[in-house]
Amino acid sequence: MLFNIEDLFHRLERSGEKGQSVELQSGHNDKGFSLVELLMAITLLAIGLFAVAGMQTVAMNANTIANKISVSSSIAQEVMEDIISWPQDSPSLNTTAANIVYDLDKGSAATTITVTGAGTFSATYSTTTSTPISGMTQIAVRVTCSGIQPVIITSYKRLT
Repeated sequence: MLFNIEDLFHRLERSGEKGQSVELQSGHNDKGFSLVELLMAITLLAIGLFAVAGMQTVAMNANTIANKISVSSSIAQEVMEDIISWPQDSPSLNTTAANIVYDLDKGSAATTITVTGAGTFSATYSTTTSTPISGMTQIAVRVTCSGIQPVIITSYKRLT
């Protein structure tokens, strides 16, 4: 790159007077992108795309877990409503018992139920008589599915 020395000095003098920067112009036309700029842009784009792909994986896993928890909660509520509807003189409600298997699939020999897209669920219940006071039974329903913590709900039924 060749510069006119007199023009450079003249620009330097003027920039000192006006507080402006000096622009050096070469004989080249600097339009477009260099190869290095293009490679840097592609690298940054790739890093961004990998980050988005990683976030999608995490979001899909979280959605699967949320679906299992939602189904477990619905099953637990359904089991609890069924047990609460039992008659007051039911032997199952008048004795203290723990981890009794609840049959989720009454139409077959299996006690579990499989929900498409969520997994296989099982339920147990426990009863504690005279809790918190005499004439009451505490009922705890526990629903389990692989990959999540069990969902446990508790309710009370008056027996007298």
